[in-house]
Amino acid sequence: MTEFSQGRRAFLGAACAAALGASTMGSTAVAAQSGHAWPSYRNGSNRSGYAPDGVTIEESFEPEWNRGESNVPLVALAHDTVYVRGDRLVALSRSGETKWEVSSGQPGGMVAAGNRLYATFGSTVRAFDTRGNEQWSTSLDRNRVYLAALNGTLYVAATDNETPTGRHDGTVYALDRETGSIERSRSIPNLGWYVCAASAPAETVYVTQFVDDEDRTAIRALDAATLETDWTWYNRGGPALLTPPAIGHGLCYVSTSDSLVALDAESGDEAWSLPLGQRPVQPVLGPETLYVSVDRQLVAIDPASGNPEWQTETPGAGVVGAGDTLYTMGEEGLFAVDRSTGEILAEYRERPARRVVPGSEQLYVSNRSGVYALSSSGGTIGGGGGEIDHEVTVGPQGEFVFEPTELRVEPGETVRWTWESDNHTLTPQTQPAGGDWQGNPQVEGDGYVYEHTFDAEGVYEYVCEPHAALGMEGTVVVGDGASRDAGDGTSNDGSGTDETTGGGSGDTTDGGAEDGTADDETGGDADTESTDEPSAGDANGTADNESFADAFGDLNESDAESADGTPGPGILGALGGLGATAGWLARKAERENDPEE
Repeated sequence: MTEFSQGRRAFLGAACAAALGASTMGSTAVAAQSGHAWPSYRNGSNRSGYAPDGVTIEESFEPEWNRGESNVPLVALAHDTVYVRGDRLVALSRSGETKWEVSSGQPGGMVAAGNRLYATFGSTVRAFDTRGNEQWSTSLDRNRVYLAALNGTLYVAATDNETPTGRHDGTVYALDRETGSIERSRSIPNLGWYVCAASAPAETVYVTQFVDDEDRTAIRALDAATLETDWTWYNRGGPALLTPPAIGHGLCYVSTSDSLVALDAESGDEAWSLPLGQRPVQPVLGPETLYVSVDRQLVAIDPASGNPEWQTETPGAGVVGAGDTLYTMGEEGLFAVDRSTGEILAEYRERPARRVVPGSEQLYVSNRSGVYALSSSGGTIGGGGGEIDHEVTVGPQGEFVFEPTELRVEPGETVRWTWESDNHTLTPQTQPAGGDWQGNPQVEGDGYVYEHTFDAEGVYEYVCEPHAALGMEGTVVVGDGASRDAGDGTSNDGSGTDETTGGGSGDTTDGGAEDGTADDETGGDADTESTDEPSAGDANGTADNESFADAFGDLNESDAESADGTPGPGILGALGGLGATAGWLARKAERENDPEE
């Protein structure tokens, strides 16, 4: 494959863009009351960076509210609550009012799963209920702790490594989500700052490793049930820091110093590698297309071949997706981009945008001085809302059943669930590839209504989490159900689990390093913390890219700046080797106060 031209600014192919525009979303949904969730950094444990039912801005952004907070790298969304993680952990209503707060001390990560919020404080993982009451606290033997949630388990990467050249062994733990008890653990050499998890093609936990005796960095896949190693992939490009992987389309995507690499998620074999000349930020995994930002260029990529379909220049660096829209962000503001063509639809330049979380009716945006909400002015709200084709009753007459238990629908049809008793959830367990169904994992009561439009054919299985042991299960078969065994098996725990954690320095989605430091992990919880927006040094968009630390430590926030702070191309590529480690170390003190770095 020919190398991607760094200087080229034109689209790569109108025909490809047109073909992409004809594609359909994997699924859309709307919850009549609380809307969809974005429970952790980059939305889920697989770090997809995409919400099929999030708000779509088509004309302009309308400011709703602005709240000052110190050092806010992470935002998560669950139920009717916006969780903000900075110098303190704050739960806000969707109108920006405080519900409860907890002193954070050192910023860390967080992830919302079921009816709880899990957050890291140094070497401790703590669980809170929706009112802010602590349910349990578990201390681990490492200083930096990063999280990912999958089904009923929290997977924790705990390490003492403070730099990408660290060679301390670390430990991966599996914690019971209800009690915080350690179910199993596994020592990992040179454990890095990231952890993510996925249910397809099998339940797997993915971690990164820092340099070994041969100066290699690596991605390691662990069997979620045993934490034994399934495969290990070593980066051929030397000791350059790897981003946290993103899992989807049957592939494991990882950014190296100058390329985007796709690995077979089951075997670890390299499927393709796309040379980009500079470090790309973490990709957005759309239903049928991959999107990545590199050097202020937004590129659409065919997941099967790795071939670029189109590219467009954008002032933003980091990128997330919602519905038919991509959002790029950086110091210059926030920009809405049509995900089929790359056309810039709207822009908001009043404030910097570091991380973006798409809600069902608002965008929640964070930067270093606070968090603010934007809505659509003259645009549309993503999600269902159309004609209802099928009805399901949740808990009729107080019984622990979905009525009907099994439903057959055609692609594009909408199902409405109506609660007729209290304390029930709609938690997806398995679904086909491209499904992206998040369900309604929060507990709701009598009168609540949830709607979802199914597009991807296959079998969707779900449960009421509080009453699963009593057999409260349901199935939706879309089309002929042929994709039953081929799916992503979202096995969504409602947690949106993403890996939040935090450990010490403030990683955003997986811990400081993962999301923040080196991709948001360094000091906090990368997943939920970095929430997917670019920030100065975030893996997703290195909006700042001021140094090795910024580009890698905050992989989600590429600001596209060079080590001396001046914007320009070539920054990401220059960070590929250990030569930038000196700059990284020089900013270490500053980064320890930034969960994303």
